[in-house]
Formats: sequence, structure tokens, C-alpha cells
Amino acid sequence: MSFEATFNNLDNVDMFYGLFPSRYDDQNSFGNGTYAIRQRNRFNIEYTTNEANPFSVNARFQYEDEVVDGAQIEYQAGLRWQPVSSLSLEMRASYQDREGWLLHQDDQDFTQFVGERWRPEVIFRYFPSAYQQFQFSLQWIGINAEEDRYYRLPEGSYDLVEVPKPGTEDDSFSISNLNLQVRYRWQIAPLSDLFVVYLRGDRRRVESTDFGDLFEQSWNDPLGDTFIVKLRYRLGS
Repeated sequence: MSFEATFNNLDNVDMFYGLFPSRYDDQNSFGNGTYAIRQRNRFNIEYTTNEANPFSVNARFQYEDEVVDGAQIEYQAGLRWQPVSSLSLEMRASYQDREGWLLHQDDQDFTQFVGERWRPEVIFRYFPSAYQQFQFSLQWIGINAEEDRYYRLPEGSYDLVEVPKPGTEDDSFSISNLNLQVRYRWQIAPLSDLFVVYLRGDRRRVESTDFGDLFEQSWNDPLGDTFIVKLRYRLGS
């Protein structure tokens, strides 16, 4: 069920409610059986101010039940600034809080995590002329998951059963995904362009750590740090 309304000032509100019936999942166990997923609810509401204005903002809230128990809640906010047609700045950030994130571990064993996720993003675009473009974009996704409860899928059963922690290894983890791009494009002639691009990226999974250290590790020791110059020129008419 969804509802959308646009006001006289062209602000927009969008709401959605979904009821997902109980079902069976045989994919996220990676060939280790089929387990039942409970009936779940999802609700989100989003408000966006008039995007035709030089300055606009956006806010979104979402609630969704988890597979076994608990819920995930996500908050998102963003702003867009475009004082002139040749210059724009977009900034967005979302925060997700998960109380029952279920992940397969080994064989019929699953771990339920309490997790957090941050996802900030910045995009800046500038067109000095009709033939030139400069763009800066930075996106980072940070995930921190702490082990909480443990489940096993018995042979011949569809119901996950809560069990004591199997083994002594800590399942908690953190994930960092960093993408930075600085790009300049100059259209020399039709189908002829000069590109100057700087890329920095990182993706890592480490032991559970705080978000500040996680971002610092990815920024200071990236998986890739690349500078590219590309000339594309069309010969002939």
C-alpha cells in the first residue's frame, strides 16, 4: 500500500506500507537447507522539498522486521544546492540500526548480529563551459556487526533453533567500502575527449572496530590509488 502527495509549493511526501507473508528461504543458507522466515512488516515515509529551488532537502525513515526477531530502522537525510545551472552540490547520509541481522556461518549454523551502518556521500559538479566538466564524488559505507545470538537448522526441519555459541571464534566484524573519484573531462571536438581521473578505493573486512578507525584505515591504506589520463580523438570527418 502506498500514498504520494505533492503540495502547492511542490514539496512531496511519499509513504509505503508492505506486509510480507511468512515464507521459506533456501538461498541464504548456501545449500545447507531451507528455513522458515516469519511474517514481516515494512514501512517508510519520505519527504522532499521542491527540487526546482536552488536549495532542497530530503528526509526518509524506514522500519522493517528482521527474519527471526527484532527490526531494522534506517534514517536518511540529504541536501541539494544548485545556485546556477553549471554548479551543483549534493550531500546525503544514512544510518541503519539492525537488531537481528541473520547471516549464515558454516554448515547449518547461523549467527544473529546487532549491527550499525553509516553511508555518507558527497557529489560536486561544475561545468566551466559547455565543453568542460569537473566532478568530485566521495562515498563511504561502514558496517559494524556484533555477534548476539546463534541458531542451527536441524536436519529435516524448517525451523531455526537457538543454540549456545558454537566454538570460541568471535563472529563480530566490520566492513569498509570507500570510493573516491575526481574527474575532469574536456570535449576537444565531437567524439574527441580528454579525461583526467584520480581514483581511490578500498574494500576490507576486519575485526570489529569503531567507525572512525575503520574509515581512517581505508583512507590511509587504500586497496587502489590510481591516476589516469585518457585521450580519445576521432580521425577523419
